[in-house]
Amino acid sequence: MDPILESHAIFVDAWDALNQESPTYESLRGGLIDISWGGVSLPFLNLAVVMRPPASLSEFTRALDDTLSWANRRTHAWLLAVCHETAGALLNTIDSEIAARGLVPMMPLTGMEAADITPTLHSAPSGHWITEADPRAGFLLSRVNEAAYHMSFGEAGALNIEKDGWWRAPYRIASVLSVDDQPVSSSAVVDAAHTRYVALVATHPEHQRKGYAEAAMRHALLRALASGQNRRSYLHASAAGRPIYERMGYHATAEYTLYLKSA
Repeated sequence: MDPILESHAIFVDAWDALNQESPTYESLRGGLIDISWGGVSLPFLNLAVVMRPPASLSEFTRALDDTLSWANRRTHAWLLAVCHETAGALLNTIDSEIAARGLVPMMPLTGMEAADITPTLHSAPSGHWITEADPRAGFLLSRVNEAAYHMSFGEAGALNIEKDGWWRAPYRIASVLSVDDQPVSSSAVVDAAHTRYVALVATHPEHQRKGYAEAAMRHALLRALASGQNRRSYLHASAAGRPIYERMGYHATAEYTLYLKSA
């Protein structure tokens, strides 16, 4: 498969892996824009992705309007991922059409893959690992991400990924590093499109730049591999995270802009 189109497919598959046991989960596949919808107040879990190059601007605007109409009936904020390479010459025009419909740029993302991760150059941090075997893992993982990204995850315990038993090997791996009895960093790995997909990497603002995020990623990736997931791994990186991932052996495959549509 073309690496750019594969990035889109893995993106939606990974969000399906995060969403699919939620009672409000919905999935729309096969169009110009595919959707994985958690049906929750956290926009991060309601994702639409432009899956291929639009044949024309009118095809894109029709698909975007259909997506808006569908999402508006569900009254939750959501995200739209547009790949720069997929949009091609239409990128600037598409951006104007998106803005005209009330979606605002939120952040850049980079699709990145690694056949395997490089060996670590750092000693393991001191602290205690909390994993999916602990019923608190999902709750603590959400709290670390909430603090790191300054984004409300809603009422504590409301998200499916916070519930006891949702994180379970071999398909859903969670690692939370606790230092002095405080959760400081997290990473998750889910099986998506037969890759180890890395998500929810975060470090509490008071503990950043200490190597904790890389340590959490490596902890989760190695346990996912030991549990039977494939060696190849994938992620969609923020600008802040990209240099860390490059040092770990990841390389870029696709560039995105992530847009937010408020409820």
